[in-house]
Amino acid sequence: MITPIDRGVAKPFHTDNAVYCLARSEMDRASERERRLRRYQRRMARQQKGSNRRKRTIVSIAKLHTKNANVRNNFWHQATRSVVDNAQIVVIENLKLKNMTRRAKPKVCDITGKYLKNGARAKTGLNRVILGTSLGTSETMLEYKMRSAGKPFFKVSPHHTSQECADCGYTHPENRATQSDFLCQKCGHRDNADHNAALVIRKRAIKLILHSGTELAGAHNNVLQPGTDANPCKTESGNSRLRCGLSVKKDGGLTASRSPVL
Repeated sequence: MITPIDRGVAKPFHTDNAVYCLARSEMDRASERERRLRRYQRRMARQQKGSNRRKRTIVSIAKLHTKNANVRNNFWHQATRSVVDNAQIVVIENLKLKNMTRRAKPKVCDITGKYLKNGARAKTGLNRVILGTSLGTSETMLEYKMRSAGKPFFKVSPHHTSQECADCGYTHPENRATQSDFLCQKCGHRDNADHNAALVIRKRAIKLILHSGTELAGAHNNVLQPGTDANPCKTESGNSRLRCGLSVKKDGGLTASRSPVL
């Protein structure tokens, strides 16, 4: 069966039947380390450059950064190992983290020529949180562990996965009223927003795998996307290259008997 993963900041890994996030005690310790880090940074700003006290403060800051990195890597190793051991096929979103963490573009008034508020401070905070979650590291670990286990690993387009209804397919920004609540404005389907997004990811993967016009793209040939010459009116006869080693179940799911030829 396909295991879809919706990645985010509030919940790093959300599959169709599990949620992977730091324990409450570890989150509290991380918050305490952030407070200490800000205190050390303020202290360093007041200290004289080249002094011994400033050097000791820099060492303390470096230790906190190392601790945070070790905690993140340990969490991602455990989370990805659990996913790989309990999944046959894994599908994630093909997130463009470099584009997601770009700085806000400046806004200039056409009349006065002065700069307007562009939400740069909020965007900077969001970028810091995204980079601090290490979503790119999670993808790297998951990919090489799936490859070592001989299991298929695919990516699909991330566009509007948080706004699309997993039941009827209706897509609208108002479907996701809050960060955690999803309510379809058309069919009334209600679900956790991250769980609904995971179901949408699996639905897209199954549709692309079964379609004969699907192509594999990306640096590792694991991104599912419609072919440039694919006929949208053509029936889903199945892609022999993608379905090598994949068997279709009666409920529409897919199972892997062996890794497909990529």
